[in-house]
Amino acid sequence: MDNRFSTYQSERFPILYLLPTAFLITLGMALYSTTPFDIPFSVWSFLCASLVTFTMFALTRIGDEHRDFKYDSAHHKDRPVPSGLITLTELKMAGFAFTALCVIATFFLSYYLIISLVFVLGFCILNSSSFFMKGYILKRTELFIFLRAANLFFADAFIVITQAFAASKVPDIFPTLCYMLSRLFAFYAFDIALRRTLPQTSHFKNIRHILLYASTALSFVFFVIALTFLNSTPFCYVLSALAFLTCMTCIFFSNTRHRLLRVENFGCIVYCLIVGVLPCFVSQLI
Repeated sequence: MDNRFSTYQSERFPILYLLPTAFLITLGMALYSTTPFDIPFSVWSFLCASLVTFTMFALTRIGDEHRDFKYDSAHHKDRPVPSGLITLTELKMAGFAFTALCVIATFFLSYYLIISLVFVLGFCILNSSSFFMKGYILKRTELFIFLRAANLFFADAFIVITQAFAASKVPDIFPTLCYMLSRLFAFYAFDIALRRTLPQTSHFKNIRHILLYASTALSFVFFVIALTFLNSTPFCYVLSALAFLTCMTCIFFSNTRHRLLRVENFGCIVYCLIVGVLPCFVSQLI
């Protein structure tokens, strides 16, 4: 059992990459929602939110396995689920276990936060189970990808809520929202880049590059707006530009899905570290 799960995670859910990604995604949002607004940083809220972010990744992966089962059984029989290495029921049980851990951790922070947790994970579960992927949306790859990226937006909202609840102080809405939108469009760009090696509609193939560059540009614009509220130096803006350059370079020079899956997560790690974490520290030191 342990060996089977180990094989599965190494091929389909690389924990070595996703754990630091979830950690840094949460840290970046937690720092931004506290640092510029003189709100005390809560470690326990941060750890709970990190678990929720990682669970969001896991539920998305499990949902993809369920949704793609028929296609993979016909075209990718060597993958863990179609090959019988691990079953959909076992993955579903793992998803329930992660969700239960999130509920328990959130309950220890405050049972009031359970409502926001239910909303965030509920959206992720419905999203992963193709609840929204019907009719028009199912035929539009770009909308499908945007809904996946929206998982992060709601996870960010949970991070902000937990930090604000712990400090009994709410950050300024406009810059925080700009930062959340910056992250939303950045990860939308990552997912669009990943789609070049996956099945996609002819319509999406025609507009993929436009969406990729537009979402990257929007992410950068929203980040610069959010960064101005940190009283940042030019060095912070250089860090942000370096992050986007690094991430896009990693994605554009990837050739296969196996490699791209890891490069995408590496790009996310670099983005969260340089854009989401370092400017907050630099603005405090200078």
